[in-house]
Amino acid sequence: MAKRGNGLGGTPVEIPRTGRANTWGVRTPLHFNKATGKQERYWIGREYKNKTAAERALRVWITDYEAGKVAARSDLKLGDWLDKWLSNHRKEGTTMAGYETKVRLHIKPHIGGVKLCEVTDDTLDDLYRLLETTPCPTNKGKPLGAKSVRHMHNILSGALGAAAPKLIPVNPAATAHPPIARQIRAQESRYPTLDDGQTTRFLGTVWQPGL
Repeated sequence: MAKRGNGLGGTPVEIPRTGRANTWGVRTPLHFNKATGKQERYWIGREYKNKTAAERALRVWITDYEAGKVAARSDLKLGDWLDKWLSNHRKEGTTMAGYETKVRLHIKPHIGGVKLCEVTDDTLDDLYRLLETTPCPTNKGKPLGAKSVRHMHNILSGALGAAAPKLIPVNPAATAHPPIARQIRAQESRYPTLDDGQTTRFLGTVWQPGL
């Protein structure tokens, strides 16, 4: 049974957020996990608007735990889950190859070793900022663009969504903050590309056959 007192019970805490209002989070009380045979606690949620909402979520978790409705959580790593998710994913071959490459090169090296049950929205936000600011060997030594990072988020959102609620209580990607459409458009506008018609017109102004 989950203990409520003596420092073992969950206590809502304020989560500092950058560029937006702080939220509230709460962990489970210390409890026994049948899947691992260990005492543990984990985040129930980190995006509650206030302390009251976090306390309400904690009460619901305790009620469910005492009723035997909380599923045991494994030590499965995020990288292992991504491999399993990809192997069962029904997409065209070229799409799957793109997914597998992005997971192998940009996701697993950074957070693949994190336990699936311990991945939070902050874990994902840190990954996105890292990819946007750190030189990437596969991108000519430049950080990844906003559009590519957004694609990483879409992959993670699908994989983590498939894990909830059986393996994790909620999908942390739902409250993460990847690059938004406005940022992607702004970045693309700095590197304009020409369509076929524009290319033809451009070449016509600088090159004439036989000259």
